[in-house]
Amino acid sequence: MSDDRSWLRLFLAALTRLAPAAQASTAAGTATPAQPAIRIAPTLSRDAVLAAHLTPTLLQSLGARDPDLWAASIARACGARGIDTPLRIAAFLANILVESGQFRSLVESLDYKPQALLRQWPARFTPDAAQRLGRTAAHPADQRGIAEIAYGGRMGNGPSGSGDGWTFRGRGLIQLTGRESYTKLANAIGMPLSALPAHLETRDGAADSAAFYWATRHCNPPADRRDIVACRRIVNGGEIGLPEVRRFYATACAALAIG
Repeated sequence: MSDDRSWLRLFLAALTRLAPAAQASTAAGTATPAQPAIRIAPTLSRDAVLAAHLTPTLLQSLGARDPDLWAASIARACGARGIDTPLRIAAFLANILVESGQFRSLVESLDYKPQALLRQWPARFTPDAAQRLGRTAAHPADQRGIAEIAYGGRMGNGPSGSGDGWTFRGRGLIQLTGRESYTKLANAIGMPLSALPAHLETRDGAADSAAFYWATRHCNPPADRRDIVACRRIVNGGEIGLPEVRRFYATACAALAIG
């Protein structure tokens, strides 16, 4: 009974507040009934929309490592680089998942056997160099030496032996490689070049470098057209990993309700 009385008191109080307005309206000859207040929900910011799409649950469904830790970093990076629609997000995620082994590898491994070195860089390794630097039963791979030969004298790097090949080896969710690419990103984010390698091994740095690569290589237009093959060719330089990219893309599209 007390609940009924409380409701009645509130109802009568509301009528009392409305009465003066109704009387004034009637006196003016308009007799317009009081209108209920309409509350309009505020427009969500782009960051809020991205956070709603790029959730730990989505990343977990894609098999990403540590989804709870990665979601915010990826959402921030996507927001900064215009990867801000479901189609763009799906294509971006599909590629970075393949490139990083589902967020398990942020630094390029150069742990190659001699035969693999000759297949990967036939113009840069002699059989003798491949045998000396590659991983064999007798010794581990000399990854620093491999990087110097593989990347020395190109991509803005100094010659083999300068240290640039090793310093600017691939890092991030889409592995940024070479002094030239590192310098562009360092300038874009206002960071000293010397500090960038360590930054790229953090979640924020790895995500932002991947989003920077995606945006500066103009991957959004093919993503908007749902051309996942074109996106893959831009990221990979070919179609290596395309079946896995397609699988992740389909899962992401379903999770993001893309018809």
